[in-house]
Amino acid sequence: MAGVSVIPVKSKQEMKTFVDFPWELYRDDPYWIPPVKSQVAKLLTPGRHPFWQFSRREIFLALRARPPFSVRPSSGCGRRAWNSSGAP
Repeated sequence: MAGVSVIPVKSKQEMKTFVDFPWELYRDDPYWIPPVKSQVAKLLTPGRHPFWQFSRREIFLALRARPPFSVRPSSGCGRRAWNSSGAP
């Protein structure tokens, strides 16, 4: 995509931009029920949610000249998660 740069989220301000994005995207949608922002931030913060004991994530922002838009976080579940649950 021309004019778009994808950067990993590293700072608190970038994380805030990522978390706030759905409010910008759906602000005119009368059917959107927003989640609690603090819960979204907690879910995405390693060490603050049990999921991250066995997983990792990288969050990205796609930036362009207009206001930023975000992409979904990607996470990988390591073998450790399978081993601790007894799965093969």
